[in-house]
Amino acid sequence: MGCAGPGLRVDTDAPDAALYVDGQLAGQGIAELPFRFYGASSITAVPVRRSLLEDVPAPVRTRVQTDAPAPQWLFPLDFFVEVLRRGFASAPPVDAMIELPPATTSLASGTRPARASEMRARAEAAQRER
Repeated sequence: MGCAGPGLRVDTDAPDAALYVDGQLAGQGIAELPFRFYGASSITAVPVRRSLLEDVPAPVRTRVQTDAPAPQWLFPLDFFVEVLRRGFASAPPVDAMIELPPATTSLASGTRPARASEMRARAEAAQRER
């Protein structure tokens, strides 16, 4: 049984984006984590490249703060404050929503990269040599 505290819920607008919390893979699209500690957590959302024509999307990073239930200057009464607080209501999870930028393409639809026919001829020649 772990500590009872507010969990962390991370959501993105891309259902297949990889979510990392403090450098650890937490899930894809949506991640729900149990309470770990009070303080700041670093969240990184890495979008998935859907096609070769799409530019590689940059990861989106943000920080989420989980506040302690009672100020430190209340010690040793902070224990009783937390017990009373947990007795009447459970701690709501900390929510984080990450919006990823839309995917862009550097090539216009229907255009070919420069020297495409030359590259194709070299690839076909390499296949014939095998």
